[in-house]
Amino acid sequence: MSAATVQIQHAADRLGLPLELISIHYGDSHLAETPLMAGGSNQTATIFAAVQAAVEQVHREMLKLAQKNSASPLAGAKYEQLMARDGGLYRTGGHGSGATYTAILRGANKDFLEVEQDRARHRK
Repeated sequence: MSAATVQIQHAADRLGLPLELISIHYGDSHLAETPLMAGGSNQTATIFAAVQAAVEQVHREMLKLAQKNSASPLAGAKYEQLMARDGGLYRTGGHGSGATYTAILRGANKDFLEVEQDRARHRK
């Protein structure tokens, strides 16, 4: 199993999306730096952390968009109360209400969401 396959599986799981909707692009000099050694599990673990950080940022930005829409079932929700599943964000516990990413974007009159990691923050 390649490192890219593992990252696709990780991102799909964390985003609550099917595998076929996920693609991973790395090895581009415009992207954040990674360790020089590209050895198996070291590379996988490093990229895994970057994917996790990107997914969290996407979720936080999606929640901000949802909270700007008073009709959203996520209005008033806290980040810690959410889980990703079924292509969106849903409240945990008894509520279970939520919205797909598409519904959140439509409610904010947006076609897409773009997030960028702060490269300076991740460099040592």
